[in-house]
Amino acid sequence: MRIVDKRKDYYDCVQSCSQDRSVVYVRTEEEVYYDRGTCPIPLGGLYSYVPGLIDFHIIGFCGQIYPVIEMRPSYMTAEHPKRVYCYTMEDLDTYLRATLKEKELDVYEGRSKRTRWVWHSISHKRDFERFFERFGKMSGDYKEMFIEKRSPVFAARESGRWSGTTITWNALLRPFDFMRIFDPYTAFQEIQMFMNNLAAPEKEMPIIPDELKIQKRGFTDQSFRASFSDPSRVPK
Repeated sequence: MRIVDKRKDYYDCVQSCSQDRSVVYVRTEEEVYYDRGTCPIPLGGLYSYVPGLIDFHIIGFCGQIYPVIEMRPSYMTAEHPKRVYCYTMEDLDTYLRATLKEKELDVYEGRSKRTRWVWHSISHKRDFERFFERFGKMSGDYKEMFIEKRSPVFAARESGRWSGTTITWNALLRPFDFMRIFDPYTAFQEIQMFMNNLAAPEKEMPIIPDELKIQKRGFTDQSFRASFSDPSRVPK
């Protein structure tokens, strides 16, 4: 597969090993903005009290979607000097336990009630768990979107409660640390298979009537029936 794009992504290096150069992926980025309530992916105004900035994303990759929470600390630490992308609750727990103060962590884990400075709508661990559970169950529900746009990759984001949602088709995956989900070789192979299927979609299996199936195998209407028209053949 050949990739046509001035930008570089983490799986592009595998092109040199690809033997099928007939498949071409024109990775042209396109942003589509949706007003609140009109987006096909219902991110739905998610907020958090966690200090620093936070965004909720959905990464679409070859027919599947992957929920991810982006944590951008308001102050840098040795453990987290940059943005952190959490694809699981385990990732998020590890990050917050190393970042939050003790009182903040008590609120997050439900050991303490809300305090005055906690005014956002999401404040407990369970709310983040619902985000991953909600979109984890919908992981294969958006295959038609990929086919309609003829794009193997998209990134959806919504920041703030009342803003809309932007879907970026043919987005780069390196900024989202997506190599933690698929290594470069596997990501390249998945995209190549997706583009191959677009170029030569699988044909639907024809529906063969039962009558033709029976005739093809040499059976007749009487093959499985006993004929008792001749009294001598009646079993005793």
